[in-house]
Amino acid sequence: MNNKHSLFACFLFISINAHGQFNTIWQKKEVKEPTPTLATTSNKLQDEEDSTPIINDVLYSQRHDILAKRRFLSLPIDTLIVTSKFGVRKDPFTGETKEHKGIDIRANNNYVYSVMPGKIVKTGKSKTLGNFVEINHGDYTTIYGHLYCVLVNAKQAIDAGQPIGITGSTGRSTAEHLHFSVKYKNKLVNPMPMINYISEVMQKARIQLAEGITQGFSKR
Repeated sequence: MNNKHSLFACFLFISINAHGQFNTIWQKKEVKEPTPTLATTSNKLQDEEDSTPIINDVLYSQRHDILAKRRFLSLPIDTLIVTSKFGVRKDPFTGETKEHKGIDIRANNNYVYSVMPGKIVKTGKSKTLGNFVEINHGDYTTIYGHLYCVLVNAKQAIDAGQPIGITGSTGRSTAEHLHFSVKYKNKLVNPMPMINYISEVMQKARIQLAEGITQGFSKR
């Protein structure tokens, strides 16, 4: 065999051998054995964290219902403590007996919310109410007084639970509070039946949410 044939045969042998080795390496795959998960506290917490979105999905519709209800009904302030009721009372400035045409609610730099969907009738400032907002809800009109500042404009449509101002002590006021009054067909009425009804609806919504959370965990 001459030198050319010898070199060609040698090259062919090396190429075939190398190709076989290459295929062997390419086709071989390492299969990792699964590592057993220890039932440790940290692993359990991780499992709970991973399953949290599922729990949230279970509660989504209930939370959505509560948020939807808040669009139709809301208390005028987050923490409602009445300090002066509707009706006859002693005037804090003169000491004389006078009719109080709303209720006073304790406040400390709180957001004030519209209690129902409606339309802003007017905003402004008066000697008695200071900065105030008046909202029409059909047959009902609600008035929010002594505000530090107003966050809405006249003729603006608004949802229940939407902030309309921040509490203050403007106008005829001895200390910071929210004056809340209600008109039914343009006649001032006691706001407490409305407040009590809204409180009852919101309390039922909170109980419903709490029960939903309990059921969501019990199903796991």
